[in-house]
Amino acid sequence: MNKWVTTLNDKDLDAAYEIWKESIGFGWRNPNFRDRSQTTEDKFKRGMGNLYASMNAFHGSYENKGVRIIGDTGLLGGIYTEKITGLDGSVRVVKVRHSSTWMKLDGEWKLVMFHRDTQFNNP
Repeated sequence: MNKWVTTLNDKDLDAAYEIWKESIGFGWRNPNFRDRSQTTEDKFKRGMGNLYASMNAFHGSYENKGVRIIGDTGLLGGIYTEKITGLDGSVRVVKVRHSSTWMKLDGEWKLVMFHRDTQFNNP
């Protein structure tokens, strides 16, 4: 998760795509499953580029709440905070609960499923 948050902070779309390109996710931004393998690299980067163009600044931070590894499967849970400065200078801080499932495939840990949802007690 730290690597993902770092890719967002650095606007490193190549690294972000590599992390998420084969995963399936769901959560607060969209109630439907999001199968990243159905999104081309160009579409992913265009969408992320449009997201960054809609704001002056983005900064994320991550707090790990726990990791559990059972064989070749890893479960991760935590919270990350997004601080978004809009084009008009307004600042929005959103806390997001996150969990993910990783599998060790061909000697590498790969993200296979993730969930995110915003916390309702956001400041």
